[in-house]
Amino acid sequence: MIKKFERVLLFSHLTNKIPPEYFRLAQSLKKIGVDPEEIIEQAFYKFEMLSLLLQIGEALPTVYESLSTSPHEVYNFENKEKEESIPTGNLISFTVVGDSMIGAGIEDGDVVLAEKSHFSNNSIYIVKIADSYFVKRVELFQNGYLLHSENKRYKSVYIDNTFDIEFVGKVKYVVKRIERD
Repeated sequence: MIKKFERVLLFSHLTNKIPPEYFRLAQSLKKIGVDPEEIIEQAFYKFEMLSLLLQIGEALPTVYESLSTSPHEVYNFENKEKEESIPTGNLISFTVVGDSMIGAGIEDGDVVLAEKSHFSNNSIYIVKIADSYFVKRVELFQNGYLLHSENKRYKSVYIDNTFDIEFVGKVKYVVKRIERD
């Protein structure tokens, strides 16, 4: 019920309208001893953090197979060496939007290839938060995570354990498009 109330709050925040089920859910929460005001306060903190992350840039899912149709260079992210071809395997791809990771060699328009793996502190991941994807260096910190950009223009963002956060994959390769003359 709390998750549903949070979704109603998000809808209300995005549309500037209070949906009819808002009051019903608030009353139901009170009946089971949950203070809706606390949930509202936490939800607005989440909205602020998500807004901050969206200003920094995001990642968009990409069709992996379409990469082979354009000229490109592929770099192994772990050893920084150039690869001869696009790697195969259980990889997912995302197109980077923004300049928040330029210090790591990941630029706007690059495609990152990521692989599901166990969490490794201080590694670069595709992170999913509230249906948005981000490429960030992730550090375990207190009861949550610090999401670091690799660009001094952007501050790190702390995401506590109240967020629904998913580590979609650890970045293994960066595909850079070669401009044609």
